[in-house]
Amino acid sequence: MRQGDLIEELRPHIQSNFKKSPLLINISGCTGSGKSTWAELISEEFLKTGSKVIHISEDDFLQPRDYRDSLPRQKWANHENWLRLDLMREVIKNLKENKSSIYFPYLRDTGEFSRKEKIVKPDEIVIFETSVFSDLFDVVVLIEVNNNLLLERKLSRDDDLRSKEMIYKYHEVQLAFWNLHKPRKPEYIIYNNNYKNPKLEIVSKNE
Repeated sequence: MRQGDLIEELRPHIQSNFKKSPLLINISGCTGSGKSTWAELISEEFLKTGSKVIHISEDDFLQPRDYRDSLPRQKWANHENWLRLDLMREVIKNLKENKSSIYFPYLRDTGEFSRKEKIVKPDEIVIFETSVFSDLFDVVVLIEVNNNLLLERKLSRDDDLRSKEMIYKYHEVQLAFWNLHKPRKPEYIIYNNNYKNPKLEIVSKNE
């Protein structure tokens, strides 16, 4: 199934079975699974229908790169210490209560927080890509990828930021974190081992 065909099947199914505003959709997957790509594709598809859409990334809530790299080994090995989890939870809670949030997002290019505030408003559709807090969302779309492929993609994607040895170490920490937080009851699963031929599984019809 082509990406476009998959999205054209997924979007109307979500709209037909989950009628809520704002509707909080979690795009969940391990780092390197393709969360960002699918979140963008799904956001664009909803926008085509005239829906108001906001797209939020877990990366917004990362701690600064220098801070993460300076953590003692025991804390560094716990991916939860890499994220501003309290802030992320607060933003999700506010969205569920139809409230706005203001925060300074992390910037991957600089490894630091932006100096410009980001304002998040509870639009009609909220696409939130994150590997945690899946139980707080109305709809969970799980992105599944083979572990060996995850590592290959990280090696290709992050070689401008860190050494191969460090990428391997990051992968071990991220994979352990993912296995701990992986959603157990997603409404949809996208099998993303093959970019050109992803597969969609509809787990729940909200009946």
